Amino acid sequence: MQSRSYCANHMPRRAARLLLLASCIALSIADEPSQPEPGPGAEAAKTALNSARRLSIDGKRKQATDELKAALKWAQRLDGSQEAQADLLGGLGEIYSESNKQAEMVGAFESAADLLVEKFGASDGRVSVAADKLAEAYRKSGQPAKALPLFRRLAKELKKNFGEGHVVYQQTLGKIGSAASAADKPKAAVKAWRELIELLKQASPQTQDGSELATVRRQLAKDLATSGALEAALEEAQLARGYYEDKFDELSSAAGGAAGGAAGGDSSGSSPDAALEHAFAVNAVAGILEKLGRDDEAISTMESAYEMARASGRPEDDPLVKQGKSNLAGLKRHVERKRHNAALREAAVASAPSGGEATGNEAKREL
Repeated sequence: MQSRSYCANHMPRRAARLLLLASCIALSIADEPSQPEPGPGAEAAKTALNSARRLSIDGKRKQATDELKAALKWAQRLDGSQEAQADLLGGLGEIYSESNKQAEMVGAFESAADLLVEKFGASDGRVSVAADKLAEAYRKSGQPAKALPLFRRLAKELKKNFGEGHVVYQQTLGKIGSAASAADKPKAAVKAWRELIELLKQASPQTQDGSELATVRRQLAKDLATSGALEAALEEAQLARGYYEDKFDELSSAAGGAAGGAAGGDSSGSSPDAALEHAFAVNAVAGILEKLGRDDEAISTMESAYEMARASGRPEDDPLVKQGKSNLAGLKRHVERKRHNAALREAAVASAPSGGEATGNEAKREL
């Protein structure tokens, strides 16, 4: 059985943890094993966790943390109590997460994973769960580059053992895309998003989730734009827009028919979620159009996005509606500045006696 001491003898402790955990996350995804007998301290840990959760729900996080720390200190005196300690550390990690204490959260999940590897070995299902929580903790704490290798190794093992059609494999592709995007690796994110899109498209019409596919397309468009592939980004953003447009029209028509039959009313606000999703998708298209230099199209597109946000039935002072209005105003100011600067450059070139390099440099300084 591999343990921390084994890893420590062969490589640095932190590198050993990441490699070992990443290599074993997926080994027990398929079927849940029969429940083992509770280990030393398990019942006491369960009691402490339940109490701490109740305290946390009541807003008493400091008291909940103190209770878990006391239980952990007690469990550490028991031989073979690594699982109970890991459970308590996991509970601490969750409370630290709720309290936005990110360093403490990561430390708790790291220690929990180490203890489970030490107790049960790398291939145990409990290690899989702990490693996934650790990767999520890295991502939440702003360390996506540390989460990325864990997610990648997990995806590799899942694909090997269960095939690319496995739902957890596809979920992990999404985690890879999100982590890569957050780690400023848009090309790696694009690769994950493209694979996920192809898998989602292969689903049968009965099981295909069009909303999920559209959401992934929006993410792909964002990372394509970041990597400079603007035309490809626009294509994906338009596909996502088309889905939400169809969905909005379908829901609005259905609601309008029902309202008209019942009271002759209109369909305004009948599908607020669909209206907002549609607005977000249209807004993404507008942003890419502006980057392509198609400013008039960008403005008219973002104007329609703002109107869709208003059509969701939310009041004018709603944060999302206000954000839409702010986005539109910001885009218009940005385009005005672009055009003003372009006019200054043209004027500088036109007024240059010959060659115009010195005057052009003066224009740059003025800008």
